[in-house]
Amino acid sequence: MAEELFARVRRLVELAVAEGRRAVAEPAHGDGFSLRRTRFQVAAELTTTLTTEADRRARDAFGRLSDADPDAYAWAWLNTAVHLAATERTLIQSTWHSPAPAPLTASLPPPETAASSPTHHVHAGSPPVGY
Repeated sequence: MAEELFARVRRLVELAVAEGRRAVAEPAHGDGFSLRRTRFQVAAELTTTLTTEADRRARDAFGRLSDADPDAYAWAWLNTAVHLAATERTLIQSTWHSPAPAPLTASLPPPETAASSPTHHVHAGSPPVGY
């Protein structure tokens, strides 16, 4: 379910780049509700902000449409894109499983004791015994 919702958010972010703000204003009006219902509150708010900014069109004194603030739209897109990337990364990491440690099949040899190891005393300036 989360993958499908975030695929729609990904499509919206990509649509904003490929086709511009008018294309973003139309398709995503129901996505905020779906994201809220599944408890992705931040993604819902960011998606709603992006579509609202995309749909925001100011009118001049004569009632003609004028360009809306491009910075607000750019910030809304950037916030949505960064949050989407971080959320997708977190969702992917949550599916990783650390492998179970392999059982020890071979045992280590017992440590050498002083009685079983050959004694080689080396004195400063003299060669080791046996050489």
